[in-house]
Amino acid sequence: MGTVRLIIARCDDPEVLRIKRLGLDLQEGMVARYGGTDYYAEQCLTLLALLSSGSGVFNTLTGWMFKSEQRARLLYPIMKPGRAITLRLLGRKPIVSAPVAEKP
Repeated sequence: MGTVRLIIARCDDPEVLRIKRLGLDLQEGMVARYGGTDYYAEQCLTLLALLSSGSGVFNTLTGWMFKSEQRARLLYPIMKPGRAITLRLLGRKPIVSAPVAEKP
């Protein structure tokens, strides 16, 4: 089993800067990097569901919901407002999505 590295998207971590250079908006979707490929938004949810253990009620439910790319594509837009409301209630500011200039 590999190592999972969680990154705070509101920081200047080199990985966050790399993702921004790719044009992926972390305010609009999450990213998972697996096997050298970046998975964004509903594709990320599908990947995480496929990699999950399937043990427990939560993992079973989310696995069923997101292992299907079609279900993930339908459900992801519904989940985004819930995330925005939760972050607002927690007092979190939006992630700055300004483009990052390439290094010379």
